[in-house]
Amino acid sequence: MTVELLDWEAPNGIEVLLAWLAPLDGVCGPDRPTGDGWPYRQVTRVTGPDDKVTDFGLYSVHTFATGPDKEAAFTAAADAAQITHRRLLAMAPPLAPQRRIAISGGRIIKADSITATEGPRPEHYGAGELVARQVARYRVELRFAAAL
Repeated sequence: MTVELLDWEAPNGIEVLLAWLAPLDGVCGPDRPTGDGWPYRQVTRVTGPDDKVTDFGLYSVHTFATGPDKEAAFTAAADAAQITHRRLLAMAPPLAPQRRIAISGGRIIKADSITATEGPRPEHYGAGELVARQVARYRVELRFAAAL
């Protein structure tokens, strides 16, 4: 069966953000494998429309860290979240030039803009007192790219 599909698609914003965050110390991904290092960064898409040219995604970025006690874990998560925040704001206008980000299929993606709609803040995490979480949200505009 042959069906017509649009030749363009919005890039996977989660993949784009994780690829941009990957050079930071720690682990980035949808799940943290047991035994992997800290800090750990996770990205989820909250919502967002597109206009068939640009995808306007709202993403939640979670930064987890650990420490020998509650206060140390909180401080480690706050420090790691600030590094995460600074890295993301360096990805695209208005505070930085567009960067080339390689994703699957050999595609190079550039974000049109990134804006923090909610800066890093602590959020309860039920995994015990030795792991702390900070959450921030970002509006990311990604131009459609050739579909694979």
